[in-house]
Amino acid sequence: KKEICGLISTKDRPSDDPTVYPMHIPDNFFAAASLAHLHELASTIWQDEYLATRALELQQAILNGTNVYGVQHHPKFGRVYCYEVTCDGKCLYRDDANLPSLVSIPYLDEGKKLFDKNIYLRTRRMVLSKEGNGLFFTGKYASGVGSESARTGTKIWVMGLMSRGFT
Repeated sequence: KKEICGLISTKDRPSDDPTVYPMHIPDNFFAAASLAHLHELASTIWQDEYLATRALELQQAILNGTNVYGVQHHPKFGRVYCYEVTCDGKCLYRDDANLPSLVSIPYLDEGKKLFDKNIYLRTRRMVLSKEGNGLFFTGKYASGVGSESARTGTKIWVMGLMSRGFT
């Protein structure tokens, strides 16, 4: 029996690499933020209260799933957002430079209402460090998040540096 936990599942990350666990938390935050926009359009422009209500219900289910399954205790950084999860408690601690990413959560959520600021700040410290993120690299001139897609050559991605700067 497939467990329902309120999260959207995927087989591929934004980088097109396969996921380790099926629920990619940055994708779920992006979906929740997009549903807020859909709610606004449905209620103000289209005047479709049914669609507006359904958008909020789906958004709430995703956010509940994110809070229940997407937040775990990291031994060094405390309560943080996981990068990928399962509905039975597995968590992948890391981030990737592609968008959406854990670092980009405030950029995706313009109103800063969908995420917990303290959990985000701990997550940010985790993923912007070598000990918390295997895809964090330090070069001669910069340090930043890379991607599994960068198998050779430059490891730090400009997209990761931009997300870090925007947030």
